[in-house]
Amino acid sequence: MPEPFGPLDDNPEYPGYSAAAGEGGSNRFAPPSDTRRGGWRNRNKRKVRVESPTKAPSVTPAPPLQASSTPSPPYTPPSSSPLPENPYGTPPENPYGAPPENPYGAPPVSDATRPKKTKRPKRHSDNDYVPPGGLLAGTGPGPKAKPARSVGFSLGIGIVALIVLAVLIAAIVLGTNNRTGGTSGGGGTSSGGGGAPAPVVPVNPNVQPPANPDPQSFEEALVEFDEFTVRGTGDRTFTLPDGVTNGMIEIAYNGTRFISVATLDRHDDTHDYLYWTYNSGGGAIRSSVVFGRYDYDGEVPTQVEVEADGDWQLTFRPISALEQLPDFYEGTSGAPMVFYYDGPGEVIEITFEVADGEYGYFSVDQVPLVEYEENIVRLTRDATVTLSLDPGPNVVSIEPDGASYWSITKK
Repeated sequence: MPEPFGPLDDNPEYPGYSAAAGEGGSNRFAPPSDTRRGGWRNRNKRKVRVESPTKAPSVTPAPPLQASSTPSPPYTPPSSSPLPENPYGTPPENPYGAPPENPYGAPPVSDATRPKKTKRPKRHSDNDYVPPGGLLAGTGPGPKAKPARSVGFSLGIGIVALIVLAVLIAAIVLGTNNRTGGTSGGGGTSSGGGGAPAPVVPVNPNVQPPANPDPQSFEEALVEFDEFTVRGTGDRTFTLPDGVTNGMIEIAYNGTRFISVATLDRHDDTHDYLYWTYNSGGGAIRSSVVFGRYDYDGEVPTQVEVEADGDWQLTFRPISALEQLPDFYEGTSGAPMVFYYDGPGEVIEITFEVADGEYGYFSVDQVPLVEYEENIVRLTRDATVTLSLDPGPNVVSIEPDGASYWSITKK
């Protein structure tokens, strides 16, 4: 097989190069035939064994191609032959005949006369800038201008805001009137708020204040005045007649939920919580409490605050008009009672019974007016106790609560 790179002697870069071949020799890249250093040569970082030089046979180059002087015959397509006849014969005619004409007639508008649809204009996005003079007047894309609000729109918003503010102010004023009872009248006249008429309080029910401005005993602290009644509905606050700083209140209530009665001082602070009950059974209830009890700050009651959801009636009497503590008295829950006691300090027996599965509470206090009240007994379950009262004169206040029965018996 001849050497693909030509004879080894024809390479000008290695020994054995043939000048006859010259630069146009047939092999210029044959491997060297160097037998120095034991026949080994380091070529391309590899050790290649080189045997003794041999001369490959010469290769005669092929003669170049020459164009033929005889022209080629022109291209003749194959002759076309007719198709063979259809072996299945001629197709039969349509057995159904020609299709019927349109029974509805010609269409009202032909395609030639139908108006062409107009192309929908391009819709601009929110980021396209539309100047007042049109699209051509702008200088480039930008944020879309917001439409200016009309004067009527801004005026309407202002009117609505004013109406809302007026409603809020009216609600605050009405709430204040319900809390304080409205505008107070002079000389002990009552104050009221809401739709119901304000309770009427006498200006001066023949009040006889204590002779000693700083009373040291129960008798010196008593205030005398004529009995008077105040009627109302719902939440009310009214002013007591001048000088009426202590006494007894008989409470009549015809509501269906709760009622509370408290006294306030001249600073509108609560002086004493007198009464609170929940009329779950409905119907009229009657209770009596004493007001004007001793206060460490030296304040006296000047107003009465009533919170209720129905009609109520308060009857004011002086303490001297209280009923004397009887030898035997009984009652039920929800009806506190007060009695006048001027005895030497007798022994009494108290019986308290609570209904099955119900809550009950019972307490007895003695109120000396010039000193802080003293609790005698407090019960929360069925009991029968015997105790001694403090010498009078003072007020014995009985306060039951819950579904219970109680009785007091002098021994």
